[in-house]
Amino acid sequence: MARTAVSISGGVFKRERAVGELLMDGLTHKEIGSRLYISPKTVEQHVARIRQKLAVSSRAELIASLRSRLAS
Repeated sequence: MARTAVSISGGVFKRERAVGELLMDGLTHKEIGSRLYISPKTVEQHVARIRQKLAVSSRAELIASLRSRLAS
């Protein structure tokens, strides 16, 4: 699968955004991986990159940050 270079809001890439949206829906890494046809480990890597980009340290902070970004 080709990696997209299109940045979506604040340096979060398209695939990372898809992972973030599914996180906000309450899905586990395994469930997200199944939906996006990627491994749970790849999901973990996307989540780690999103957390780093948004400067948050927990899953709850990440979800809150993503929700506030989508609301604005």
